[in-house]
Amino acid sequence: LERFERHRARLRLLMRGKYQHTGHAFVTFNKASVTPELVRRLGKGGTDEHRVQQALGAKLHVKRAPEPSDVLWENLQYSRRQQRQWQCLSTGIMCVLATVGIFTIFVSNYYLAP
Repeated sequence: LERFERHRARLRLLMRGKYQHTGHAFVTFNKASVTPELVRRLGKGGTDEHRVQQALGAKLHVKRAPEPSDVLWENLQYSRRQQRQWQCLSTGIMCVLATVGIFTIFVSNYYLAP
């Protein structure tokens, strides 16, 4: 319990610092057999999850991590909001380019048609 309190104090200190985080954490275990039990206990909203939420001061969502080959590592530095903004920007640029192309084809066919 003392070790947990030290970690909790350290975590709160780190959370006060100014840094950009992804909002995700990967947890590894020494034994693979521990993983399903922890996901079962923390993922159902039981007392263990409540205890962890109190310690961290934040809502906790527990699920099994994807395989490392399935993770887009280069996108972890961007929040979902930033990813959406870039997606909207690139979609908007593509729409403008498509509109300019369609307009160019229409005008060239209208004025150059025999």
